[in-house]
Amino acid sequence: MVTVYGVITAGYAGTYNSELYNANNGLFIADGDYSIMLYRVPGNVIPEGAVVGETVVKAYAKVALFKGLIQLTYENVQGATLEIVSEPSRAFVSNEVTLDAMPSKMTDLSRQAKITGEVTSVSKTIDGANDVTVAVKVSDSFTMNVFLKKQAGWDYAALATALAVGNKVEVKGFIAIYDANADGSPAKYASSTGWQIVNPTSAAVVAE
Repeated sequence: MVTVYGVITAGYAGTYNSELYNANNGLFIADGDYSIMLYRVPGNVIPEGAVVGETVVKAYAKVALFKGLIQLTYENVQGATLEIVSEPSRAFVSNEVTLDAMPSKMTDLSRQAKITGEVTSVSKTIDGANDVTVAVKVSDSFTMNVFLKKQAGWDYAALATALAVGNKVEVKGFIAIYDANADGSPAKYASSTGWQIVNPTSAAVVAE
């Protein structure tokens, strides 16, 4: 069990409550350098008045590894807590990295990152109803997937406009992985094709 402080960076539209809670997901919280998913927080314990991008919370939960990704598990964990705090334990400053090559280490996970490139494919319509994977070609040798979680409280219409095939875009989010074979092995992280950007904090068309 660990204690983590962070700003809520993605979850569900506006103010959190049990009606908006999607049991298949959770909350992302970030401290400026790293982000982590607090998985399956029951709707009735999401603090009243919590707002994306503004509210600092203190989470006490169990560390877990899922398909290579480190996360915090809340569901069915005795003693787990989530509360709003008025004073963060540290300054939440940004330490963003620019990706021009595929991540390769477990320590790359959950870093705040930026990519710039051409959208080459979109797996489904970006409307919030489905999980969507967007491929962004950064260079001839490097294409990064951007994963958009359904019902995460984002402006999906704006994302659909920005992330249209053929657009040159700048996307900011957090480095993640989805690869069962990557669990625990440094060599498998280095060779994995499951790296992606998740929890996008911005996506914008840039001038050619």
